[in-house]
Amino acid sequence: MKRLLSICCIICLTACTNDVASINGKIDFIEDNRFTMDCSDEVKRPKGDHEDIGYSCVIHITEDTAIRKQNGDELTRDQLHQHATVTVILEEFKTLDTDLDSRNLEASEIILE
Repeated sequence: MKRLLSICCIICLTACTNDVASINGKIDFIEDNRFTMDCSDEVKRPKGDHEDIGYSCVIHITEDTAIRKQNGDELTRDQLHQHATVTVILEEFKTLDTDLDSRNLEASEIILE
């Protein structure tokens, strides 16, 4: 019961703060140990901001980042490619906004779909 209550509290807190734990989408550009992907849907926009403006996030891959397929098979960084659809689990919850620094993210896990 306590575990269920804890999970409900975490969900409520993250829903109220606009923090993001993961991002889904396609890799736009990849180089070395980072790639960019569209994160427009997750960006908190100021009132009056046009919705047709797109925002990209820079995802940093560290030596601790786990990369795998949906079935759990491990992959290497070299197996990621442009236009691949991925889910990125972030190292920490982040509020993404129009400021580029808020969209510079570290991946804890990358799941290739």
